Amino acid sequence: DEQPSLPSAFYSVSESPTLNKSDFTPSPTDTLRSHYVKGEGLEGDHIGKINKHNPYNMHELHILGLKGNPVVVMLSLIIAWTVVLVAVLQQDLFFDNAAEAKRWMTHHFTWLFIGAQNMWIVFVAYIWLSPRYYHLKLGSADQEPEYNTVTWFMMMFGMAGTGTGLIYYGVGEPIYHLGYNRYLARGYLSYDQISQEAINLSYYHWGIHAWLCYTVVGICLGVTSNRMGLPLTMRSCFFPILGNMVFGIVGDLIDVMAIVTTVFAICTSMGIGAIQINTGIAELTSSIDKSVLVQIVIIALITLMAGMSAHAGLRKGVRVLSIISFGVLTTLMFATLLADDTAFLLNLLVQSIGYHLHRIVDLGFHTDAFEQLGMDVDGKGGPGVWMDWWTVFYWGWWV
Repeated sequence: DEQPSLPSAFYSVSESPTLNKSDFTPSPTDTLRSHYVKGEGLEGDHIGKINKHNPYNMHELHILGLKGNPVVVMLSLIIAWTVVLVAVLQQDLFFDNAAEAKRWMTHHFTWLFIGAQNMWIVFVAYIWLSPRYYHLKLGSADQEPEYNTVTWFMMMFGMAGTGTGLIYYGVGEPIYHLGYNRYLARGYLSYDQISQEAINLSYYHWGIHAWLCYTVVGICLGVTSNRMGLPLTMRSCFFPILGNMVFGIVGDLIDVMAIVTTVFAICTSMGIGAIQINTGIAELTSSIDKSVLVQIVIIALITLMAGMSAHAGLRKGVRVLSIISFGVLTTLMFATLLADDTAFLLNLLVQSIGYHLHRIVDLGFHTDAFEQLGMDVDGKGGPGVWMDWWTVFYWGWWV
């Protein structure tokens, strides 16, 4: 029966207004924005005093019809450009220090990378299976999905890094693991067993553990934005924990970190993708060499096409490109299945899925604790750098 209170940071007045219970019923279908901006359920002099341009009292400016947060923008630009300039002007120094920092993170925080991925699985499983939450929509209760499940599936797998990731590493990673992986097996595993482990490691890096971090962020943003009416930014995900602090400098720092890390992750994808494309073209034709200049041109073209797609909107841009891309990927997959030894590939698919389900808990919690000690007493230990090169790199990239 306690009267619900709303954050004072949403108002341009010093005190939070009093709410009428009859006007405001806290239910999943209500949004904070509808009450804060429209003034519904507010009493007396507070009606009409809400800042409709900035109902959250964040550090926003409105110029020429555009709005932005100068603190977030400037800090993000300063950090990003500082890293870019150092990477360009001091390439060897930057690479050596970045590699050393990653090795340090792997040595001290492998447990966190591995443990966090598994905690997210437990969290999402709880949300999915809980009678209290499983039916909750990420949009309002009366909204229907803008696209059907098939279209959403194609947009995920047709655009979400499948070129740089699944297509390339789907072939390259198992082959690499055949010769060098954590189960290097100096004498006590057969080649068939090593082959199965190589495929299983690829399933691990591109399976449920890889996708769960995206799922958690999607749930947080969907609930806080569409259900609670908060801004569609990363700071809103911390509102249930930090409260009104997310609308001040603390929230600005959260958004800055989110922007900077996202930019660096996209740079990783773009850089790896450009190298892959350049290498493939150089193999097909001798007129184009593998060089930094060619890779810069490739990145510029990809950026231009991505910008055009974003400008066209979700329906005419991303959706159309995703359908085309997914069609090409599906054609390539079935062409490979039918042109190669189809029976073997189907046998391997069924066997690998079963093997992965059997090993997923053990593999998902494995941190290479003994391998990272570097004490190869019997000469049969796995490589101590493997975790740094692969799993921790992947989890850092995905997150």
